[in-house]
Amino acid sequence: AIGPGGHVTAGMEQAKRAANLPEILIPSLPLGDLENALKGSHVNIGPGGLSVDEIQVNSGQAVRLVGPLVLVTRNLTAEPGGTFLVDASSGPVVLHVLNEVSLQEKSTWQHEAGSPSDVSLFIHGAMPMDWSVGGVFRGAIVALEQDLALTAALDFKGSIAVQRLEILKGVEVHGSEDTVTAIAGIPSVPALVAWKFSDAPDAGILSL
Repeated sequence: AIGPGGHVTAGMEQAKRAANLPEILIPSLPLGDLENALKGSHVNIGPGGLSVDEIQVNSGQAVRLVGPLVLVTRNLTAEPGGTFLVDASSGPVVLHVLNEVSLQEKSTWQHEAGSPSDVSLFIHGAMPMDWSVGGVFRGAIVALEQDLALTAALDFKGSIAVQRLEILKGVEVHGSEDTVTAIAGIPSVPALVAWKFSDAPDAGILSL
């Protein structure tokens, strides 16, 4: 669904076939607690890998996600005035959210460094999202059971795989070549990995 003034740089024709998306596995990571780490006004998380109950960014707080980083969390929330900063200059930043995503209006997602193919947000389950965040998002959002509405407050470039996508008034969506062949290392199209010469079978069609 595209609202008045919405703009998409890719073609609008129907896909020729259904897309077979790769299986998304939730990584098994050591359990941790970020409660004390998230008390400062400027916080760095990563590099590393961790499974936590919640990542919450409060108003006036900035949390920088530094790759290579893999985080599994039940809830991902940002209050108005809270900011997520993504630094994928030294490696991928991958987030798996198992339950709730609540990025409220006047919260900010800011991409600082790294390729869009190095940033992935996987949202598992069907709990409705509050996706009112503004700022700059470079990367992939994979939420196969979710409805997502993009607003003009967020500058988005990358790839999206959702149940239903609504592009609201004034939104511009630009596909990124970086995310055509890979989403943080997960192939999105068949890739040639090996080849060999072999004898052709004895079939009549080959003599035509």
